Amino acid sequence: MKVRWRGKLTVEENAAALLPKVAIRYFVSGSALFAGKQKPEELHEFRLKTKHFRYTMELFEEHYGPRFLALMKRLKPVQDALGEINDAATALAWLKVDDSAEVKQFLAERITAKSARFEKYWKTVFDKPGERKRWITVLGRVAASGSGDGTSSRGRRLSKSPAPRAE
Repeated sequence: MKVRWRGKLTVEENAAALLPKVAIRYFVSGSALFAGKQKPEELHEFRLKTKHFRYTMELFEEHYGPRFLALMKRLKPVQDALGEINDAATALAWLKVDDSAEVKQFLAERITAKSARFEKYWKTVFDKPGERKRWITVLGRVAASGSGDGTSSRGRRLSKSPAPRAE
């Protein structure tokens, strides 16, 4: 999810122009997981993307307001769920052939159950209808004051580059 920073623009202008695009790519990548049965390796790769996405967003936290913070609260459970799935998958991979079949079955069932919960959270909370648009709208309205409501510290409406369309 690399983006090209524009040196002639302010931090706020760059954030408003670039972060909505980063969010769209993240949502598309996440939704692609559910096209078929997810493999632990794919979920782990998406976990890494989630970490990068979250940390990138957090870099700009001071330039946004409460609506941004509300969105970020919904992102943390995505990362946590993927971490739990990865922990169980890693433990399963470390078991030797002669290790307990009962433990292997427990871990495999744990992966399946946590994957199902993750998919439900993604579809019903994180990427429910309208959420992508909400992210794009919030990320496209940066204020130097950090109000995050699309107004400057003097209450003037900030100019906004056209927001990318949610896919």
